[in-house]
Amino acid sequence: MKRQKIKKGGKRMILALNTALFLMVRLAAVVTNSNGAELVVGREAKPGGTMNYAVPGCFNQAEASFDHWLTDELPEEDGITYVRYRNLGYSIEQTAKDVVMDAQRKGYDRVRVIGISIGDYVGRYAEVMLPNVETYAVNPEPDASLLRPGARAAAIAGSLFLKALSVPFGMLSVVPFPVLPDGDKITLSAFGDQLWSIAFAKAPKVYERTRGVIVCKGDQDEFLQSKEIVKYFDGVPYAEVDSNHGNVVDKAEAYKKAWAELQ
Repeated sequence: MKRQKIKKGGKRMILALNTALFLMVRLAAVVTNSNGAELVVGREAKPGGTMNYAVPGCFNQAEASFDHWLTDELPEEDGITYVRYRNLGYSIEQTAKDVVMDAQRKGYDRVRVIGISIGDYVGRYAEVMLPNVETYAVNPEPDASLLRPGARAAAIAGSLFLKALSVPFGMLSVVPFPVLPDGDKITLSAFGDQLWSIAFAKAPKVYERTRGVIVCKGDQDEFLQSKEIVKYFDGVPYAEVDSNHGNVVDKAEAYKKAWAELQ
């Protein structure tokens, strides 16, 4: 009996320590601003070229989100910086700050931010902070008002569920797991944060230097209202893709065509 009690007590202590460690790590990430972006330069910009910051939406990291349809379409003098989310957690606000600070620190002459879905939040913030930036918005969701009815409630419910699940899972919540077939891996912790960002997105409504918007045709976007996106970016050139939301892998050719239309 004593051995059984000791074993149970030991298991409970391990679980408690696991949870406590996870909460401390999460808090440290917020306090140290390390819940934003990991910036990976895929290609340096040549003289006269533009540095492109590629900001993904949910699930897939930047390489998987952009290499299928955009990277090879950029001028050879252009560079590309992949804006990757971190396993410990995700803050779209901190990601936006990280991109802006990186561009300012490196002193690029020309900067372009290309954001997919919630990633376009970074583009809106960059237009406020960087005088030499231009942006492109792909199936953008800089504001939660662009979500379809019910999508916001689903995002909130999903986020709360994942956040609650992350606590007892502890450090297992920062271990990446596959979500989509042939897609990147993501952690429970980061996934819950992404859904929260989607549900409460409220980026500055600035689009004077937005060069183009890509939206889904008709009602094909299962998460966003394409007509409302066009209204949001009033007067900005836009192209339509025969695709569902952000499907830049299976519908890569459609997104390539839309990008070419906007150039």
